[in-house]
Amino acid sequence: MNVLSRLNGWQRLWVLVCVTYFLAVASFSVLLLPKKSDYLSTRVHDTIDLTIKNVPELQGSYVYQIRDAYGDLPDDEVVKRIHNKFKGKIDYSDIEEKYKARLSKLSLEQAKAVGIGFLLWLVPVVFVYVFGWAIGWVIKGFRRIET
Repeated sequence: MNVLSRLNGWQRLWVLVCVTYFLAVASFSVLLLPKKSDYLSTRVHDTIDLTIKNVPELQGSYVYQIRDAYGDLPDDEVVKRIHNKFKGKIDYSDIEEKYKARLSKLSLEQAKAVGIGFLLWLVPVVFVYVFGWAIGWVIKGFRRIET
């Protein structure tokens, strides 16, 4: 506690702002973290879109209409059913490879997002501290001239 008691009012205000800003950045970072469900939603969308393009009866339909037709089924199950229904007629391998590649990089993407969030917190915090210190240094210089 000795370090905290030596802080002046401006430094204490800076600590308070840093902690508040950290909580805000951390909250947004958590919300924006890539998730498996995001990749799965893209997989379902791409699968349905490819199906619409290759099945004449479905042309003119929208992805959301086809997805709604499957009700509350999980995305994995929807993909599985579409693949089984159009097996041999439509090649979904590109979509599946893309999905597996993105999924294998998920933890790396999450770490990258956390790193970006940390930098978005650190850079402004350091800048504000250095800028405040510089202003204090300039003010001290003017005070020496006056005396």
